[in-house]
Amino acid sequence: MAAVSAVNPNLASADAETRRADMLDTLLLLRDIADGAETSDVAETAVALEVEKLSMAAIKIDGSCAGTVDGSNFWTLTINVADNVGMSDPTAIHTQVLPASFDYYVPIDGKQIEAIRTAGQDESLYIQASIAETGTTATSCTYGAYVTSQC
Repeated sequence: MAAVSAVNPNLASADAETRRADMLDTLLLLRDIADGAETSDVAETAVALEVEKLSMAAIKIDGSCAGTVDGSNFWTLTINVADNVGMSDPTAIHTQVLPASFDYYVPIDGKQIEAIRTAGQDESLYIQASIAETGTTATSCTYGAYVTSQC
């Protein structure tokens, strides 16, 4: 059983197979890799993002795509931010065509994300991962994504 933080029970230990010790706050989990493969376009559930408490951070993204992944057949990952949980009128802060295998970090800055708010507003901000397929031979994609302060 993995240890959890006594200070914040939402904190779980990162993957023991990696040498990097990321802090994983399950409230900032954009997609759990344990959910398995996606076989069609999908947008994950948006999670609240307290940008006022977010200085320099990163989004950790890892996984793999099955089938033939090439210039005509691939999956595209997008990380969106919006000022509503329904993610209407989102702002894409990261878009990446995924290779067959991937493991990378996307640096983010709370002040830059906060700039999408309407001037003078202090509404909540939400972040969401989505994935879309192009072509037919990149048959599935399994991925995980979460916000971490370790970058």
